[in-house]
Amino acid sequence: MHMLDMTRGEATMAYVKGKVPWHGLGRGLDPTDTPTQWWTKACDGAPWDVAVVPVEYHWPADIRTKSPEMAVTSGLAYRYAPKQRIAKNQFLIVRNDTGDVLSPKSISHQYKVHSIGDILEFTDKLCKEAGFSPETIISLHGGRKITVLARATRDTFICGKHIHFDQDKISHYVLITTSFDSSLRTCLSITRVRVVCWNTLQQALQNNEELLRITHKEEFIASSVYDQLTLVEESHKEFREDANFLATVPIGDKGIRDYFIRVASNIRFDNYEELMDIEHNEEDKKSVIKRADKFITVYNTGLGQRMPTAEGTAWGAVNAVMGVADHWGTDKGRAGRFSSSFFGSGAAMKERAWDEALELARAA
Repeated sequence: MHMLDMTRGEATMAYVKGKVPWHGLGRGLDPTDTPTQWWTKACDGAPWDVAVVPVEYHWPADIRTKSPEMAVTSGLAYRYAPKQRIAKNQFLIVRNDTGDVLSPKSISHQYKVHSIGDILEFTDKLCKEAGFSPETIISLHGGRKITVLARATRDTFICGKHIHFDQDKISHYVLITTSFDSSLRTCLSITRVRVVCWNTLQQALQNNEELLRITHKEEFIASSVYDQLTLVEESHKEFREDANFLATVPIGDKGIRDYFIRVASNIRFDNYEELMDIEHNEEDKKSVIKRADKFITVYNTGLGQRMPTAEGTAWGAVNAVMGVADHWGTDKGRAGRFSSSFFGSGAAMKERAWDEALELARAA
């Protein structure tokens, strides 16, 4: 199952023409169009956004006080009491096309909604002035989450010790995500894809890979957010240096198994021997070993793992974890893997893998 918004009977999603997603839904569009044009076409010419409406409630007659004493106390005479009331400083986030409620609970004046229009304004500016192009726009969970992916025009090539090797290509993306159900802050993240195997490479930067996080206590001002995008170039530079470094560091059989044990166990065990020696829940041990074995299988046989940059190196080890997280990381199907890889345990595992690989390489 996918998580796409099917409110109107078809998926509210757009993608680059020719790059049809696994579910075959959505509209393939021209990357030279603006993100705002994409959203319009994804919505079949009738783009929707969110609106904030006051909470109203029905006050039925059978619960209103009929006691004259209570009426006097409350300052209301029963016969004048209204049947429809508006709650003070309580609002709901709704779709402006269907009126469907997106927020599971009410919000106050202090909550700043980051609208689809805000996100598109920023992405339009990103594409026009920073050399990006729209890659994907998706409405998820009935419109409760909106995700926009924009691709940089320049790619990175990992060569390690092989300075003339130009096959290990990395494409760079900016992922912009917001929610209307209070489940996410608005986040701008760097997402990298190793083209040969289509793994997302989430580098664990100082801010957990998020370049910028805007809480709903503050306004989303597109021009202000855009002015902070020097962070993108700084992130690209750091990534190139670290990835090329990992591609120069060889790892032996024991080192690679211990590395995968640390990643699979959330760094609870330093190596395979420690895992086996410590008295621990046997099912938990089996789970760690099963996942580590899956890493090893992908490390040895996965796409791109025989490239000189990846074979027997820390770079290959990182990409094995990325491959498992993206393609085999959950039993909940492709939709579950997508959610886990970008928002959940899969994303955390990728960050852990990157940190551990750098630590291992620096100690080599």
